[in-house]
Amino acid sequence: MSEWRSRLKGLIPLLIIFSILFGCAQKNDIITPQGTVSFSVDYFITKMPEPNDKTKLLNIINSNNNPEIKNKAKILLGGYYYKNGADENSLLSLQETAATDNQRLNNAAYLWLASLYKFFGNEAKMHNILTKIKNPGGITSYIMGQTCEKGKAYCIKREDIPVFVEKEKKKQKTESQKKETAKVKGEKGKKEEVAKKKENQKGKLKIFARNGNFDNPAFKGMLLAASRDNGTKIISGDNLTEDSVVVDVENLSVMTDEEISFKIDYQNAIDELLYDTDFSGCKEIVIGVNDRFVSAGEYTKQRLIKFYDNITVSNYETEGFKNLYKKPDNETVTTRCFLGIGREKAMTSFVPLVRFVSPDNEGTEIYLVTDMYTGMYRDKNFIGYFGDVNIYTYIDTVYNAQSREFMEKYEEIYGKQPPYKAFIGYDMVQYLENKFLKKKENPYVTSISNIQEPVVERNVHKIRIDNNYNTRFLFMPEEKQIPLLSIPAE
Repeated sequence: MSEWRSRLKGLIPLLIIFSILFGCAQKNDIITPQGTVSFSVDYFITKMPEPNDKTKLLNIINSNNNPEIKNKAKILLGGYYYKNGADENSLLSLQETAATDNQRLNNAAYLWLASLYKFFGNEAKMHNILTKIKNPGGITSYIMGQTCEKGKAYCIKREDIPVFVEKEKKKQKTESQKKETAKVKGEKGKKEEVAKKKENQKGKLKIFARNGNFDNPAFKGMLLAASRDNGTKIISGDNLTEDSVVVDVENLSVMTDEEISFKIDYQNAIDELLYDTDFSGCKEIVIGVNDRFVSAGEYTKQRLIKFYDNITVSNYETEGFKNLYKKPDNETVTTRCFLGIGREKAMTSFVPLVRFVSPDNEGTEIYLVTDMYTGMYRDKNFIGYFGDVNIYTYIDTVYNAQSREFMEKYEEIYGKQPPYKAFIGYDMVQYLENKFLKKKENPYVTSISNIQEPVVERNVHKIRIDNNYNTRFLFMPEEKQIPLLSIPAE
């Protein structure tokens, strides 16, 4: 933790992240508004707009005395308006700005302006502003894609940008020269070239992020993992090379000798819950799922039906759930067991609903199988519902040091809590570094215990919130039970 914090405060990892992504060392550009959290200009260029972005940028423009920072904030505000479809406000904001010391930000401003000029029918200004683009990299390519997603009337293509056209001409010329050189090279020269290439790449890991983009939390997790040193480079776009290892960001899989899926498999957690729990006292067992977890619910039912009767699988997000399971007022106290399967946040809907349909806590048992545990159930809005609940999960950011450290670093850089895909993205890079760089074993943050292609095995964390709303370990991941009284309540 201390090592990560020193790296974070001394270097600001966004510098490292973007330098790795775009292939060369670039100047870090961090804005630190007075009294608020600092943010990366490069990240702000590409991030999806959020409601508080406008207020944050206007505060900087109105209160900061540094003209360079004010100017950068105006450009970012213009980008915010552009992404939100406020074209006139975007144009006004961007036209009032000047070039900065951040060429990536300048290129973004030029692209936004050119796109707006095209939309408003001023092609002369569009072509003129595009001549100002220099050293285009990943951010430029990303924003070009965004202009075309906005619509044909806004779309800026590579052939519209002079620097890309010139680069393509040089590339074709270079390719022609390479072919000519290859003809006259002897076998000895070819071998020397291959040997030199291998030597230059020794100790470097190139990961091609297929479907990688700045809106994908798994991609952000990958960047964060690669930011720890200069041994790994994350590349995307059209930069796939023969020596790259491929990660399918969207499908959370790694392609090495064969494809390895890093998706969370809920069956192991379900199996452990069923192994630990005696349901014989339950008059009724209700498995609550939403549309995403129907197959996991059916799997659970098939496991239980061998030993117990009266088991149902229901979508708790439907209105009918309340009518199916609401207890009649005159029913005597009997034990009803509810097993919820879904994302952590989704369980904040499931558990209160269970309390509504089965209000007597004495006769209600609740078990959850979920992707992660961040302690959000202890929030004052939820904790009243979560007493006497057992939770089975793979990512525990409260008690597990590696998961907690990753979450804290992600929040400090990106300004929001990481979803489970960000943890998986981080671990995919950890795995590849362990496999190819032969360095000391990198710790995983999703409790990976073994990777046997094509399966990723994970330990299950078992947590209990007791009747007094104290949260404690129920079991260690290694299956060694810990007496509850030996763990001090929070």
